[in-house]
Amino acid sequence: MKGPRSRHRFNVLRIWECPHCQKRAFEPARVAHRACVCLGKDRPTWMRLIELSPPYRRKKEEPAPESPTAEPAALPSS
Repeated sequence: MKGPRSRHRFNVLRIWECPHCQKRAFEPARVAHRACVCLGKDRPTWMRLIELSPPYRRKKEEPAPESPTAEPAALPSS
């Protein structure tokens, strides 16, 4: 069972913004288009889909390469 905060970890809502009044609406992914009635006319203003960049992820640290000025390891003589 997931904890009570698991639903806040993953945002699966799309963000829609009106080009005239800059009103934002959050809708589930199944919504394909949305209209805003900010101008109050018989023809609604269509909202634009705002795509946010994915969250920043840290890259795994790679081990530092050995410096070329280091002395070569002595090989055992046979």
